[in-house]
Amino acid sequence: MQRQMHLLAYLKTGPTAMHTGAWRHPQSDLHDIFSPSRYTHIARVLEAARFDGCFYADTQGIPDLYQGSFRTYLQHGGQISYLDPLTILPIMAAAILTNDKVTLHRVPRITDVSVMWSLLEALGARVAIVSDGDVGLAMMAAWPGSGIDVMIGSGGTREAIVAACAMRCLGGELQCRPWVRHEDEAAAMRAAGFDPEASLSMEQLVPGREVSVAVTGISGGGLLRGVLYHNWWAETHSLVMRAQSGTVREIIAKHHVALQPDQARKVI
Repeated sequence: MQRQMHLLAYLKTGPTAMHTGAWRHPQSDLHDIFSPSRYTHIARVLEAARFDGCFYADTQGIPDLYQGSFRTYLQHGGQISYLDPLTILPIMAAAILTNDKVTLHRVPRITDVSVMWSLLEALGARVAIVSDGDVGLAMMAAWPGSGIDVMIGSGGTREAIVAACAMRCLGGELQCRPWVRHEDEAAAMRAAGFDPEASLSMEQLVPGREVSVAVTGISGGGLLRGVLYHNWWAETHSLVMRAQSGTVREIIAKHHVALQPDQARKVI
């Protein structure tokens, strides 16, 4: 009986694969790891060579063997995967079907924020990195004309619930995943009836529609102006929202404007 050989390429979305020193080879290309053109080229080469398929290692975390540190990981010759395979499979599949430049119209789900940033920039999207203001940014993703379509980040539980309440009022959508730091936290979540590995929908965070939210700008941002101080009075910019009626009220208030300076100082 004649046996048939099947060829399968083992690849990684990073600077190394089976050989940890491969990045030092003169013909190694490292500048286009986050570029879709790299993966369209790989797909067409494998197709021309009659490979049956390819396998991309999708390790996104650091094994406990390396103590959770990239420094230890690299010292032991660790092999890093920068991209989730789900981000490149549609690109490679499209490259086999056409010789034209591949354009993604729907980007697949990505599990790593830095990976998404690099991929979206390569595809021509505008990406902004903001250090603070989780709730305000989440609201801007649902605010008409804000210029923000998606907000991704990590933060506290209270901020996630407040943001979910605001999104409920604005008609947006929000999903969260628990950031479990140790087994005690995982056990506490299980005791409360939640799976520490599962994502939480907005319906789980904020059930029902009897939700109202009031927010006021303090230092200012893209959605609300900060407090403006005048001689003896101040001006604030606020939003009051109600999910049940779908009402959003924008309030600009001038505080103590009709009082004399000595009277304004007595108001608490």
